[in-house]
Amino acid sequence: MKFKIRVLAGVVLFSINNWQGALAATIAWDESINGSFSNIESSPTSLNLLPGVNRVIGTIGNGTGVDYLKFSVTGFEKIQSIYLNSYISTDEVSWTGLQSGPSWSAGYDTTQMIAQQHFGTSNLNSNILNVSPTNSLSNGTFTMRVQQFGAATSYQIDLTLVPEPSGLTLFVMSGLVFVVFSRRRKS
Repeated sequence: MKFKIRVLAGVVLFSINNWQGALAATIAWDESINGSFSNIESSPTSLNLLPGVNRVIGTIGNGTGVDYLKFSVTGFEKIQSIYLNSYISTDEVSWTGLQSGPSWSAGYDTTQMIAQQHFGTSNLNSNILNVSPTNSLSNGTFTMRVQQFGAATSYQIDLTLVPEPSGLTLFVMSGLVFVVFSRRRKS
């Protein structure tokens, strides 16, 4: 009985540890605090994402039409969603694209992009760029281009980084379940 309680406590602690970050929100970059995003394709601004919601706040348009940002995802985590949480502009539509790699080399060739989308007030509080739990980004470096050549536009995009159970973790958890059930049968 003590063994079962210890196993259950371990599973609960493991779960809390892995989902704790998903509840926390952090500012990954705010142009008003951290400075402007890069507008150079070969040298995007590097974001350090933490588990949970990573908020990116920027301004484009009026001569500063393009923001380039990049982020890396390890094999033990994934980007589960990219939400547009704020869009303020007299121009109804901006554009964003996403590609693999540490710099933007796609230009306007959408066949080289993972995803691309026009976005604006009609996309508020929605998951943009077709990133979802079933279509997540994992294990790689990705570059995002956010573009507006018209009116000044302020935007806020939230990238949600969640832990992804590794093969070893799944193997250990399976072993623990097997031990618990095999002990139950012997009793």
